[in-house]
Amino acid sequence: LYLNSLSDPVRAQRAYERAIRYARDDAARIDGRIDLARVARRRGDFDAATEHAAAARAAAAEKGLGTREMSGIIEEANVAWYRGDYERGRVLCRESLELATRFYQEIAKPAGDRKGDDKVPSKRAVQNLEIYARSVCGLVAMSRRDFDGAVEHLGIARRIAEAIDKKREVATQYNNLGRVYLEFGRLGDATEAFRAALAIDTKLEDRYALAYDLRNLGRALTLEKVYAEAKEALEKGLAYAIEAKDTNLSLIHI
Repeated sequence: LYLNSLSDPVRAQRAYERAIRYARDDAARIDGRIDLARVARRRGDFDAATEHAAAARAAAAEKGLGTREMSGIIEEANVAWYRGDYERGRVLCRESLELATRFYQEIAKPAGDRKGDDKVPSKRAVQNLEIYARSVCGLVAMSRRDFDGAVEHLGIARRIAEAIDKKREVATQYNNLGRVYLEFGRLGDATEAFRAALAIDTKLEDRYALAYDLRNLGRALTLEKVYAEAKEALEKGLAYAIEAKDTNLSLIHI
């Protein structure tokens, strides 16, 4: 609630720290560390984010909590992308998708043939994780100048999100796909994708996401020389970024 709906990472951090203190099992404590990694990333503290994500990943692997291990890997890959370590991001992305493949293979087996059936995640849980993994992998591929790989990852993520009715994630993938198109000079496709993301996030009233949507739409419109609309989008995006208390300079310096 504090992080996404109210866009208040400071209060979100305090809430997650309390949750960890009062957690009754390893799974809850690991979830708390992953949430703290996300909060730190939102605030631009990438060292803390990496520390939390790596700790959560290691703890989950030690306890045999596979989906939480995958969550930690994905968040660590995301932080690597934010800080520009694209090779590290690529390696972590590959690890996360390999883990997802193993989950799907285990799920497909007859119940009696599964190893440790009580630890086999549901298909929907793995789909949710794959959306996040593909999202990060797409951005890492974009930054490594792999257009086809980026479009493939983000397209798969969007289709999974649509199939399981995850509207916020559908918007995220449109936004990410727009960034790929923009990076490779396909301005019309980029603008179309950003408008699709903006329409969804407006209904969801997600100020953090709206700040990114508007920033990216503004950049695309500027390159298309639609200056009046670009100015309006950028000003709205900056207002949302300040309201959301986002200290990531790549967002604030619109």
